[in-house]
Amino acid sequence: LIQKSRLDRKPKTMKLHLASTALLLSAGFAPTLSKTLRRNEARNLAERRLASCLAGTSFSKTLTGPITHGEIREAVSELMTQAGEACAGTDLDSELLLLLGETSATLSTAEAVNAALQAEIDAAREKAVLPFWKVTRMGDQFDREFMNGGSDWNDQYELVSDGQTFHVLADDADIIADNVQLAASQPIQFPDYLTNFADCTLGTVMCCHVADRQGDAAGSCAAGEECVDANPISNTDICHSDMENAPVSNRVQRGLAVYDLDRDANNAEGSVNCHGFAWGENVDYAGNLLFDVAFKKSLMDKGYVKNVPGAPMCGC
Repeated sequence: LIQKSRLDRKPKTMKLHLASTALLLSAGFAPTLSKTLRRNEARNLAERRLASCLAGTSFSKTLTGPITHGEIREAVSELMTQAGEACAGTDLDSELLLLLGETSATLSTAEAVNAALQAEIDAAREKAVLPFWKVTRMGDQFDREFMNGGSDWNDQYELVSDGQTFHVLADDADIIADNVQLAASQPIQFPDYLTNFADCTLGTVMCCHVADRQGDAAGSCAAGEECVDANPISNTDICHSDMENAPVSNRVQRGLAVYDLDRDANNAEGSVNCHGFAWGENVDYAGNLLFDVAFKKSLMDKGYVKNVPGAPMCGC
């Protein structure tokens, strides 16, 4: 018995949120620091106490969209201008390093500021990422079986009995609908720990479905009908599937599934609907694309399920 939890589904407040929300720098978290200044190469290092010129005031600054070093610099510079005499004569790079708590870098080095900012951005990005298991909250085994074409989300279909409709996706997989807004507001982890996505060197994922479990206009199962043996709208001609490429999902080491024409000159594999996506160097939102294709568009919006025999339902 698995009880689904709806806790912890809202995006967490964080210091830097790169997806699309906010960047927040607070002088309340800028303590007085002890810095070492190099006065010249001929003299020994001398220590003196340094404090953020913004430390005496309460402030915040919000930036939306992808955050860059330049935008952060501009935001802090604006705050320093608003602070007036408190920040008069204070160097921007020095102030940034103090706010970021960087004690080991030379205050006058712009590269040190950028390195500290990037470390802060990277840490915020990591904290912002939604773990993939939270998409279904069913566990890794369920996620693996679903991507292979198994699990009750793939095996069941809408059934009408005595005027009632059973196995409705909006009820069975309601957590997906709940996570749609989350997926649009923060990065989702790409599940490279699952076998189907462990080797995505080409940066490409494809999902192919052979059945329609939902009564709507997206396939051959109309509203109010039983979706037994219902088909998706076909957009793909399958030629063959090499089972050696996916031994985990097939549960066999090797084999070849060949799809030619049947006796009526129709494609032997029947109706197949495939939907894929690709990405370049930036993989931050590959998990969001997988959520959109595998769960939202294919499963929830269209009711498309099940895999082509000899291949996983979704994989690299």
